[in-house]
Amino acid sequence: MKTTRFALLALAALPLLTACEKDKEKVTPKTPTELLVGKNWVQTACTVSPAVRTADGRLITNVYAERNSFDRDDLWHFEKPNTMRHDEGATKRNANDPQSYDGTWSLEQNDRLLRVKVPGLAYDNSYDVQEIGDNTMRLSGVSTDDAGVEHTYSFTYTKQ
Repeated sequence: MKTTRFALLALAALPLLTACEKDKEKVTPKTPTELLVGKNWVQTACTVSPAVRTADGRLITNVYAERNSFDRDDLWHFEKPNTMRHDEGATKRNANDPQSYDGTWSLEQNDRLLRVKVPGLAYDNSYDVQEIGDNTMRLSGVSTDDAGVEHTYSFTYTKQ
């Protein structure tokens, strides 16, 4: 008899439990575009494989470590509809250069390819999207050197 009462009590409480589930807000994941726009992104890592040779003959895989400080503080800022700005950051190579350059961007191939064009910098590159999160963006791309060797570059950007 106790088992029957417990079963009836459990069945009677079931609608209360499912009602609580309905009250919870369903969180819709952000789209890659929503994660990308409205933020300043700064590059925090860049590696290459296989290694590339520097001007002084050294082989390196950590490209970011070789970058000048005036390149390390550059920002990318993406907006809708598909406009972006490349900002030189706090330091510039040449004080007379513009502070920022306007460009365009697009996510293609089901958001797996990011294309960035900045005419003022003669910049038109496409990147494979590895990850776009709330605070981190990881991209990669392939470049072929003069000897015909393909090098894969991996870039990490962090939200500022």
